[in-house]
Amino acid sequence: MLKRIYIDNYKCLVNFEIQLDALNLFLGENGMGKSTVFEALRLLQAFISGEGKTDELFPFRERCRWQNVLLQTYEIEIENPESQGKYLYRLIIDHTKEGDRSRVKEEALSYQGKPLFRFELGEAQLYHDDHTPGPKFPFDWSQSGLASIYSRPDNQHLTWFKRQIKNMVIAQIIPALMNEETGDRGNPILSRYLENFTSWYRAVSQDQGLVNRLINSLRETIDDFDSFKFEPYGERYLLQTRFYYQDLKQGINYKFSELSDGQRMLIALYTLLEASADGNTILCLDEPENFVSLAEIQPWLNTLRDLCENGKTQAVLISHHPELIDLLASQACWFERPNGLATRVSSLPDYEEGDLRISELIARRWINTGG
Repeated sequence: MLKRIYIDNYKCLVNFEIQLDALNLFLGENGMGKSTVFEALRLLQAFISGEGKTDELFPFRERCRWQNVLLQTYEIEIENPESQGKYLYRLIIDHTKEGDRSRVKEEALSYQGKPLFRFELGEAQLYHDDHTPGPKFPFDWSQSGLASIYSRPDNQHLTWFKRQIKNMVIAQIIPALMNEETGDRGNPILSRYLENFTSWYRAVSQDQGLVNRLINSLRETIDDFDSFKFEPYGERYLLQTRFYYQDLKQGINYKFSELSDGQRMLIALYTLLEASADGNTILCLDEPENFVSLAEIQPWLNTLRDLCENGKTQAVLISHHPELIDLLASQACWFERPNGLATRVSSLPDYEEGDLRISELIARRWINTGG
């Protein structure tokens, strides 16, 4: 579970810190920094997974505009729900005054307050699971040294952390961008807007139990839905859906691209739920209620709450939807930027029966959290 995020000097996030629970809702007007937190997490995920260097992931232009600080600092704390052990990852990026180069000043990972990995001054130090020093070696200042470490029997704590970060889902689902084609085996990592949903689904569909649960959920959610099928298409595969119509006494196949945005959105949302059911999954979803009705999103949200309460999943949601806001008000964080500068977060005021709904207070701009 993601317990804490600290970000300093990234866009509007200056000395920004937030504590997280199993289920979280980010609220606030547009431009307050909610999606920026997701962007920063996505950058850290890519860096730790070895998918980019400092110059491309942490460019000079994405520092805070109203200060001249050259260092960017990122920290994330994650708890392993099985061992209850806590990880702290820290990354400091150093930029030149000219803005033509950036490099890693410090990268460190600890577990229960004891070191697992540290990079500083051009040298990487690896530690074993018992925290005794392991190999020490020079490393590239522009890449994640953590990403270069392979799994071994004596570094399973570090391996768990890397796997957890890599498997985080940080997404804003845009159904129109979902590609209906995929290669032979699919891709186990989801893209930002779920453009590769079909490829990802082909990878996770190797779990037949997941597929069976998903089909049953979608049959209850989408009228006349029956099943999925991958149809060979040259060297690739097309995802097809089958709908069975009682009045016709027959089924009809549709390409995934022929479904409505709402149908594709529901398929994506429920697939994410089923893929999270085995546990240790972190879902960061930006406006998951888009394209679907309240009657459709509420059952999904209820299932998500159950997964979070049972400790199998952690969810961080961004939403402007009134019903979703009222339902999750007790798990909400209010984002604002006093004087239009740095983002700050506070809790919502206590809500009592008979008061205006939280969504109505927000709509009337009567929210005054008081810190």
